[in-house]
Amino acid sequence: MSQLLARETPRLIGAQLEIQLPVPAEGTSGPRLDALLFGETQNRVVISVAPADSGRVLKQCQILGVPAIRIGTVGGETLSVRTLDSESSTPVAELHDCWWNSIARTMQ
Repeated sequence: MSQLLARETPRLIGAQLEIQLPVPAEGTSGPRLDALLFGETQNRVVISVAPADSGRVLKQCQILGVPAIRIGTVGGETLSVRTLDSESSTPVAELHDCWWNSIARTMQ
């Protein structure tokens, strides 16, 4: 464990995500889960809206021809990701510590 502590902040908010991976074409392996979750591409955006607004946002996306789906719910103290064949749940404070201290740990 790093000697640097992740800063205490009330902004650490967990989420529950349910990812439905596309069925890969025959003879291919499809996208890797880490690439799907953390890959930065120009055609993919994640937004967070109040639950009361989610239907309106999805309808507006449909009107504009923008593909959109609901992938989860924000809240709690853990990040939970579930796919058809796996599930992972990690405290957000632990994830923040890994991110916040990654350079310091690499330099040790």
